[in-house]
Amino acid sequence: MNTRTSRPADGARRPVSPADIADSLAGDRTKRNVARWARVMARRGVDFDAFFDELSRRQPPLRWQMTWLLSHYVARNRRDGTRAERRIWQTLTDCGDPGMRRELWRALSFIDVDEDLAGDVFDAAIAVVRSSAEPIAVRAHAMFAARNIARPHPPLRRELRLVLEAALAEDSPAIRARSRNVLDELRKADAAGDGRRRT
Repeated sequence: MNTRTSRPADGARRPVSPADIADSLAGDRTKRNVARWARVMARRGVDFDAFFDELSRRQPPLRWQMTWLLSHYVARNRRDGTRAERRIWQTLTDCGDPGMRRELWRALSFIDVDEDLAGDVFDAAIAVVRSSAEPIAVRAHAMFAARNIARPHPPLRRELRLVLEAALAEDSPAIRARSRNVLDELRKADAAGDGRRRT
């Protein structure tokens, strides 16, 4: 089975065409149209390799619109989104557009990243969170992606805590608020881990 293809249930129509998605978004870039295509993708399935190939052929700002659709879709179809994680990561590492980076990090924040990728994604997320040159929304979504990877691993939780504690002292109010929330989650994970060790 092609793990990069979201397959519809038996008897369903063929997977949605990424070219049809792109053409539609080029003419109607509203949130309503994005939500409609996310529903169509969930119902009919989508070949993620074909989706990212189509994305690479398109020009801005349509490329951002397609990544916005992707993150909207993955937020509601998290298990299916894991099939796209390698293409999301590949696109993110090659991408300099802040709007696309925001949506790609957002998509990764909903995915249980595979162990083979988790180290690279975590390291990149930490670098983004630390960088005051990155837009706040990009940093916030990278923070959430790092949190998800770190949660089961005490050493990674400690590393992320240090980064977030530094952010509390020197960053924007939005980053400070998100850092506090993630720190609370990490402390709860630490407490749960301590409780498991005592029993």
